[in-house]
Amino acid sequence: MEQIKAVDSFLKTIVSRAYKKVITGMMETLEAGPVGRNPMQEKSNLHEWYKKLGRNDQNMIRQIVRDTAFSSVFGCLVVIDNSTTGYALEDKISDYALYVQEYEDDESYTANKVSDSVQINNLVDLHDKIREYIPDKYDENL
Repeated sequence: MEQIKAVDSFLKTIVSRAYKKVITGMMETLEAGPVGRNPMQEKSNLHEWYKKLGRNDQNMIRQIVRDTAFSSVFGCLVVIDNSTTGYALEDKISDYALYVQEYEDDESYTANKVSDSVQINNLVDLHDKIREYIPDKYDENL
């Protein structure tokens, strides 16, 4: 397995699931209201409050949501990259290791019999590399 391809796959997944979906989900709640039969009252309150805001204020909220999503992803990757001070385990020389693993088939996957693996948080700093994968934080499509 190529390490660069594994990094690319991981970061694309992070952008899709932990960045874009967070933004679109929050903005849908604010703009259209929460979904479900019994939505949480707090989400309904946010929706009602957001609807009363002027267009400029709504745009500012959208920017805050984007910035928050980016900061959350970035902060998690900083930890995964071992770029914080100290070791992963207090008083032990330790770090976090993130691997992408391959399996021969579903049975091997279920039994956790790895056929190939590659560590992806030692090639590049993922928290720096993510900037190449995230579109402009102020893209109107998000």
